[in-house]
This record gives sequence, C-alpha cells and structure tokens, in this order.
Amino acid sequence: MRTSIIAMAAGLACSILPGAARAEAPETRKADTSFSVGDIVVTARGMAGSTDNVLTSVDRFGGDIAQRADVRNVYELIGRMPGIQVTDFNQGTTSGKFSMRGFNGEGNINAVKLLIDGIPSNSNDGNMPYIDMVFPLNIETIEVVRGTSDPRYGLHAIAGSANIVTRTGGTYLDGRASVGSYNTYEGQLAAGLESGLFTQNYQIAYRDSDGYRDHGRTKRLSLAGKWGVTLGEDIKLGAIARYYDADAQEPGYLTFADSRAHPRMTNAYNISDGDTRKIQQYAVTLDVAFSDRLDWSSMAYHNRLLDDRYVKFSVAASQQRRLTQEDHYGVSSALHWHGDFGGTSIMLEAGGNIEWQDNRSLRWLSVARVPTSQTRNQQFDLSVGGVYVQAIIEPARWLRITPAYRVDWVGGDFSNRLNG
Repeated sequence: MRTSIIAMAAGLACSILPGAARAEAPETRKADTSFSVGDIVVTARGMAGSTDNVLTSVDRFGGDIAQRADVRNVYELIGRMPGIQVTDFNQGTTSGKFSMRGFNGEGNINAVKLLIDGIPSNSNDGNMPYIDMVFPLNIETIEVVRGTSDPRYGLHAIAGSANIVTRTGGTYLDGRASVGSYNTYEGQLAAGLESGLFTQNYQIAYRDSDGYRDHGRTKRLSLAGKWGVTLGEDIKLGAIARYYDADAQEPGYLTFADSRAHPRMTNAYNISDGDTRKIQQYAVTLDVAFSDRLDWSSMAYHNRLLDDRYVKFSVAASQQRRLTQEDHYGVSSALHWHGDFGGTSIMLEAGGNIEWQDNRSLRWLSVARVPTSQTRNQQFDLSVGGVYVQAIIEPARWLRITPAYRVDWVGGDFSNRLNG
C-alpha cells in the first residue's frame, strides 16, 4: 500500500525594525532577530539557506563557550540557551534530549529538526541519537531557530530547528582530558590543518563513566572528519564523515519511594538491561558564488543508525529487545539572490530538499537477553520532498517584509512482516 499526503504552508511576516537600527549608517546596519551567547566568528558571507534570512527568533551559542564546557552530552549544552527544556532520561544511550515551545522530550513528538553541519540528523521518529556524535571541543557554533515561519525545513520542524556547526578551516591542535566522579574518564582531541586551498578538520573523542546510579556504565567513541577544497574563488567542495559507537548499561526506572530513599540504586530486574548503538553519517557539499549577489548551495547525505536495546520498564513487565535499523538518504539545494530595486533592498531565495528512508523496527520479549517470542517485525519506507520560496523586502529602513511559501509531499509504504 502506498499513500501520499500533500502539506502546504504559507507565511507573510512583517517586522518593524527598532529605532536603534535607524540611527546607524546604512552600510553597518544589520537588523535581525537573533540573540548570541558567546563569541560568533563569521568567516564568510551568508550563503543560500543561511539563518541570516530567517525572520523569527534565532539564538546562537558561540564556540568559545562550547569548547570550554564540561558536559556529559551536547544536549545539556543546548539546554543553557534561553527557552530550551532538557529531558534527562539517564538510561544508557537513551540519555536525554532537548525541546522547546511547549513540547517536551517525553512524548512521541519531539518537534525539533536537528541538523549537524546542515545535515538532517533526526531518527525516523524525530528523536536525536545523532547528537551524541558531537563533543563540545569540536563545536564552532549552535544555531537554534524557533517557530514555524522558517520555510527551509519541513519534516520534524514543528517547534523549530537546531543546527550544530562543527569547526571548519584553520590550523590548530586542541586537546582535553578529564577524570571525574563515578570513575569518569574523557578525552577529546580536535585538529585542523589549512594549507592553501585545502582544509582538514578532525575529531577524536572517548568517554567512559560508571554513572551516578548503579549499573549505569556508558562507553562512547566518536570519530569525525571534514575536508574542503576551494576551486578558484567561487567554488567550494566539501566532504564530511562521522562514526559513533556506544555501549551502555541501563539502571532502569525507580518507583517514587525508591528514588527518594535510594536514588543511586538499580532494580534487580534491570541487571541485564543495556544498549549498543552505532551511527554513521556521510555528506558531500557544494557551494558556488556566481557573483556578489547570486550564490548556490547543495548537499547530499547518508545517515545510518543501528540500535540494539534491552529494557524492562517495571517488575510486572517483560524485558524487551528493541532493534532499530535505519538508512536515510537525502539531497538539498538552495539558490540565493540579493540586490536593490528602485532603492528597495530585496532578497530572493528558492530551494528544496528530498529525503528517502529505509527503516526496520523489530522487537522481542526476552528473559536476561534471551529472546522468547517476537512481537514486532516492521519494514517501512518514507519519502519526504519539499520546495520553498522566500523573499525579504525592505522598502524602508524601519520596515522588513518576509513572504515565504513551502510545499511538502509525503509518501511511503509499510509492511508488517510478523503476520504478512
């Protein structure tokens, strides 16, 4: 069976630029709705798909703060930004996630589009396992866009989006090693080499911790590389590769009484719970500047997720083995132009993206990691494509109008292989 749904969204927003902006010289005025925490280093003008062209609340977290941060997971770092809620599950690889605008991380809809260097990085259900691939020392900036007036993204962008941008270019060698409570050992190494027209950036990170609670040991390994080459002054080619491997125990969920009396305990029935997770992410990028006014940006990517979890939620429930296998492929492209027409500043942008998903979800009832019966064998494909157009029109120095229109097509098929 195959179904198709057409979703359409249109928006028209106007903003009155503040009086302070009107007092500045035209060449220095930069009216926007962004808020920055820490230093934001701009190494090039905004290309197509940039958050500079979004009229909504945009928060940016600088790399100077991120790289000094001591956190277990990057979602805790994003939680330091205003208006972000963090849900901490503390269950092995199911560690936690962030949410915003009235959504929380406990439901089936997390509602935030996660990107890493512009690569869509949600699992099929909208969760954020890919965020664990990034360690703080390799972060250049984090951009959080709130609301639905951003036409660039469709799937999962219900409350907004968050883009984690890792370090690009430069020559450096930064390392950090730490030892902490609960037998915690962590090492991070970030290196960059820029020579002529070629750039290389690498990350190696490892963390091993017993955790606050009993039966809560987690081991995480992350490897990443970014390569870029500039062809002349107008064409930039890039490639990104990431690999992540995690092995974790799960301490389980406590009753309210036990959580107060023995907060570090684990239940006897959770002693065999745990998870292994392997993630891969690959992308190639192309940026072309046709002129000072016209540029084009494109990307193709592949995400792979393999998650094998054993979990028992209560003493009366059976242990479950939950096996998830996902392969996501996608391409995106955007064309951007800006200029003046009759004294009116105008920006025009058109873009689109398409993603194909091959997903498999299997479950068994088990006893001490020995399967006793299978309860799920689902194979489902998903294809989501969308196109958008956007304009920014500034007829006066105190007025900005941003019409935008996006259309998405959603289709897929589902097979229950347990019963045919």
